[in-house]
Amino acid sequence: MPDNPQDDAIQQNNRATAFTYVHSQAKALLLTEDPAEDEVFLRELQRNKVDVEMKTLAQVSMDLLTLTQYHTLILSNMPANLFTDTQQKALATYVKDLGNGLIMTGGRKVSGLGAGLAHRWRR
Repeated sequence: MPDNPQDDAIQQNNRATAFTYVHSQAKALLLTEDPAEDEVFLRELQRNKVDVEMKTLAQVSMDLLTLTQYHTLILSNMPANLFTDTQQKALATYVKDLGNGLIMTGGRKVSGLGAGLAHRWRR
């Protein structure tokens, strides 16, 4: 609000709101098609004190409510065609709008820019 209230042409904008999100230790989700193949990766993350859970796509709901339980999502060798369009949009919102982390690792099933996932976030 200005020092002189008569200088304020729009009184409706004289309020502000904010929120603070407080959370304990950051948590990651390692999403894999083959848990046996990523077991060494999981153990190495845990050995380096990363709080991480490993799940398959069938074990986790790929909606925003579920994803926001994690600060970082690690897609291990996951091609884009495994995700529905709705799931890909949720991933884009999770990264672009909510500012969470995304790590995509390559492998036999993935090539290029996440085999189609990364292009959604370059806009």
